[in-house]
Amino acid sequence: ACRGEQGEQFPWGPVFKSSLCHSNQDEQEGSREVQTFSSSRFGLFEMLGNVWEWTESRFRPHPFSEHLDPRYKRKFYIVKGGCWLTPSKELRASLRSAFAVNERKGFLGFRCVLDPSFL
Repeated sequence: ACRGEQGEQFPWGPVFKSSLCHSNQDEQEGSREVQTFSSSRFGLFEMLGNVWEWTESRFRPHPFSEHLDPRYKRKFYIVKGGCWLTPSKELRASLRSAFAVNERKGFLGFRCVLDPSFL
């Protein structure tokens, strides 16, 4: 949803625009209300920055990666999109991190998703 059909790194196109997301470049700390920034070209809000978004995917290494993260052996799940603490230069659609399912932080959130076939 963030990358679109063309697989770009930003919801608004191929070039980063700090005015379209909430990152550590902003003066305001903490998460912001949804729809503070303009929607993406797909009509979605806050796909990068503001709060990390939980996914249902377990944290595992990328295929062919030799990097070993100790979180791979524990029950951690992937979060995507970065948050308001993330440096602007790191925000991109492919950015991921992981947290344990019982962690509660002011920079973690979620997005409700509905399969369009249910509409």
